[in-house]
Amino acid sequence: MDGVIVGSLIVLLGTFLIIGLLAVRSRLIFKIAMRNFVKRKRSTVFAIFGLAVGAAIVTGSLAVGDSLENAVVRSTYDNLGNVDEAVRSVGVFNQSVMDGISAPLSDEIDAVAPLIVMQVWVKDVNTGARQSLVNIITFNSS
Repeated sequence: MDGVIVGSLIVLLGTFLIIGLLAVRSRLIFKIAMRNFVKRKRSTVFAIFGLAVGAAIVTGSLAVGDSLENAVVRSTYDNLGNVDEAVRSVGVFNQSVMDGISAPLSDEIDAVAPLIVMQVWVKDVNTGARQSLVNIITFNSS
């Protein structure tokens, strides 16, 4: 069986066990709850349906958030390739800064390459369409 199915069954059995223990411990409350369930079936069904919809909304939003985060991470890995370390600066730094960072680590790393990422506005000269916050990535492999 799948792990999710087994986990769900364990949670369901645990819930029934807790309900059974509460019924044994407080018979009066259990009788009132059962009587309410029998007399007001429609409102009980609506309450259960509302709880199920709320749980589905929370679960769906968490799943969408995880999927979006995974897509951003995968996009980063796809764009940068086999990068182990990245050094970021506010503004552009010159070659001497890169040399100062890479010189002490020359025995431990294979290569160092500068990468500059800038966000700019782009306008299509033919159609006049504009796009904001486009990433321009410059890379020098020499």
